[in-house]
Amino acid sequence: MTEILTLKRKAPAPGTYTMKIVNGKVTRVLVSDKPATPAANLATKTIVTTSTPPAELSNSQRNNQCKSWLETIYPGLFVKENIGPLKIGIYDNLVAVLPENISKKTLNKIIAWHVKKTSYLEAMVIGAERHDLQGNVTGVINKSEAGYAAMQLRKRAKAGSH
Repeated sequence: MTEILTLKRKAPAPGTYTMKIVNGKVTRVLVSDKPATPAANLATKTIVTTSTPPAELSNSQRNNQCKSWLETIYPGLFVKENIGPLKIGIYDNLVAVLPENISKKTLNKIIAWHVKKTSYLEAMVIGAERHDLQGNVTGVINKSEAGYAAMQLRKRAKAGSH
């Protein structure tokens, strides 16, 4: 199965990293240190992949495939260096653009894993901006959300100290 996915997105900020798939392996690539030109911000990115149907992959392989897809297509949201709060309901937006070779079940599992990561919880501070798939601000973290994240981090710290 060959899949061609074309997306319009803003060029990443200079000095940041992006993900690239080369010979089936995901690698981190430093974005140019030069400021992006206005034309680069409107550039169309086309990614061509050949994939194995989901039924032929192990759970671990399916999870890695989904993580790689998210990090490659949305590095501003899912790459560790850029991690930050996601728009509430972003799962539905991702389902709308989900490639055939990634199941909704796998996507749900990876999003749940992502929002439980320590770096994600650390980014959940009062006033932090939530972003959608295009990088637009869709809201801010409130006191309740920040408190929940802080509580989860305290539980982890306490569990790690025993």
